Amino acid sequence: MGSNIRKGNDHLTTILVEAAGGSVRSKTCHLADVFHRLRARMGYKKVIVAVARKLVVIIYRILATRIAYQEPLPRSIHEKVKARVIQKREKDLERQGYQVLLTPIPAPV
Repeated sequence: MGSNIRKGNDHLTTILVEAAGGSVRSKTCHLADVFHRLRARMGYKKVIVAVARKLVVIIYRILATRIAYQEPLPRSIHEKVKARVIQKREKDLERQGYQVLLTPIPAPV
């Protein structure tokens, strides 16, 4: 990712960056989830610009298709990490020559 914002309307850029900053403070917004995933490996300002760009793409698609925005269903970061760890462990065992069949344990009543 580049570190500079491309040439364009300075006022619009300012508004989009501020909107991105506000949306990442929300706990239920999809853009906040994007922010936290990117923030783990990039600086704050770069991530805000990336979220602002994502916001522009969303706005463009709404205007181009004239279809209302449907926010993606939120998945907990813990669920994603848990699924990733399970897949990694399963692949590790398969590489060592084991056949793996995982079945979740039913919740106690």
